[in-house]
Amino acid sequence: MGYSIVMIGFLRKFFSSSKTYDLVRLVDRRQCDGRLVGEVSDPPFDIICDIDKTYLETEFESVVDLARTAMEDARDKITVFGAREILLAARWARGLPPNGLHFVSSSPPQLRRVLESKLVLDGLDWTSDTFKNQAYNLQKRRLGLLRHHVAYKTLAILTIMARRGEGGHFVMIGDNAESDPLVYGGVARLLEARCSIADFEHYLVNAGVQSIEIAQIMPVAAKVRGKGSVAAVFIRRVPGPRGYKGFETQPGVWPPMTGFTSFFDVALGLLQVGVLPADGNVIFRLAAALHNSALIPVNALVHKIEGLAESAESLEVVAACRSAISLLEGHKPASWLG
Repeated sequence: MGYSIVMIGFLRKFFSSSKTYDLVRLVDRRQCDGRLVGEVSDPPFDIICDIDKTYLETEFESVVDLARTAMEDARDKITVFGAREILLAARWARGLPPNGLHFVSSSPPQLRRVLESKLVLDGLDWTSDTFKNQAYNLQKRRLGLLRHHVAYKTLAILTIMARRGEGGHFVMIGDNAESDPLVYGGVARLLEARCSIADFEHYLVNAGVQSIEIAQIMPVAAKVRGKGSVAAVFIRRVPGPRGYKGFETQPGVWPPMTGFTSFFDVALGLLQVGVLPADGNVIFRLAAALHNSALIPVNALVHKIEGLAESAESLEVVAACRSAISLLEGHKPASWLG
């Protein structure tokens, strides 16, 4: 009897219907130990990357998918072809100091240990990771917010940008499975002061964010507005049950979002904006890695590089592309496997 009373009291407390809601409690952020290997507070670029369906092949369309994902260990997780190689190069190819790498996931922090182990297996280090504390939504009985990520992800990214301070240069990588294009577009406009504070608030309302959440996002938004720039936004096109979800990529729509199915397109985009060095050897090695892991034909890789060489405004980028093409054409794929 006494045990039952204790349990009832605990459940009442856990599922409290308090009118207060602290959005910050959702943002479970950890600064990693990368600073021990040369990281600085003001890196050349900060890369913000989603995890599920962007870095890892994850299925969550059904309850069975969610259960399977929760039970997988690190060795069961499958990295998206090319994601490891491109992020590793984006972080370290320019040497010290490395570019910042921040993973922002809508998965609960209970999965952090498995995902951390997977990243270590992939040989990848990172600056920070952020997970969504879904237990808090359960505690507050806000079940409708379990799959609504706009408020959480917006605040998580704005927190990273605010910590970076003035003058930060950001790259954002996500997917079209959920709300990444919407969130990235909003924070990019805010960061570069392409919208007013009032317009940003209207954007949150139109995105379905509740007023109690908006009130907690806006002070951070005010600190971030006009304090940095967005070099590029990349959105992985992930097919769903009804095909690909659309998102704005039309010319003139800002920020421009590059839709991709191959991470090699991300590599070429990072070369163009200066995250990767204009070095033909770097592009060649990434092309070789993508050929070996994803079996992308050499002609397709050469065609993509030629496209950048024709459109790039930087002579250094053009020279790097030409050098990479020469290296690709001068090596047989079998010789790369060693």
